[in-house]
Order: sequence, then C-alpha cells, then structure tokens
Amino acid sequence: MAWEAPPPEHAAALGLAPLRPTLVHRYESAAPDGRTLRTAVTSFSTVALAEVEELGRYRDRADGAAAAQLRRAYD
Repeated sequence: MAWEAPPPEHAAALGLAPLRPTLVHRYESAAPDGRTLRTAVTSFSTVALAEVEELGRYRDRADGAAAAQLRRAYD
C-alpha cells in the first residue's frame, strides 16, 4: 500500500483530480499455471477511504514498506 497518484485511467474512473494522491495497492500472485505472475493495481476512491474502515487503517501507514492484508480482494 502506498499513498500516491493513481494511474490516469484509475483517476478518471474514480473521479479524482489528475495526480491527486490516493491509497494504491499493488499485488502480484502466481497465475493458475504456477509459472507466470499476474499483477493487479487497485486505486481507492475518496468515498471508499471514508466509508471502509479497514482502508482507513492504512491512511497513516501507507508508505509502501508494509504488506497490506487485502489478498482476498483479488481472489
């Protein structure tokens, strides 16, 4: 988890101002074949940050150094 500007297409879809930082989660996992990696990038809207208590916990410690426990969101 990191507090950073989301990819432009995420900002547009979420109604965020371009380059406005938000909570961003990057995730890698093994693909079903077990040989390749799949990646995901999730950007959270200001509404999600305000309404989802679990995401609010990451607001003050989203420095990219600690692993976030959001794996189930990608399964």
